[in-house]
Amino acid sequence: FRAMSGGQAIDDLFALMLYWIATLLSAFLAKGTRLSPLVFYLIFGMILANAKIVKHSDFLNSFAEVCITVVFFALGLEENVAHFKDGIRKAWGIASIGAIVPFLIGYLFTHLFWP
Repeated sequence: FRAMSGGQAIDDLFALMLYWIATLLSAFLAKGTRLSPLVFYLIFGMILANAKIVKHSDFLNSFAEVCITVVFFALGLEENVAHFKDGIRKAWGIASIGAIVPFLIGYLFTHLFWP
């Protein structure tokens, strides 16, 4: 079978098996540490990709796009309006400080050092 398919189908199935194992390990670790499994999904994804254990293919790229859509949808189902409003207030505070302070420092340095 490997010779007929050029090995691509077997490689994709092997990659899917590794991703399922990583998903189960992520769920187990998330339950033990009380963190989001997304943290462990990212860690295992970085390990599998950067160690070149999993080869990239068109199938896996398409599969990854579908999976990230499902993950974002699941995250949206966990969100409630009160938590969202609280997060927006914090985000605006952080974003405004992160935008206004560098702008003012740049403006000050421009007037001080630009003739």
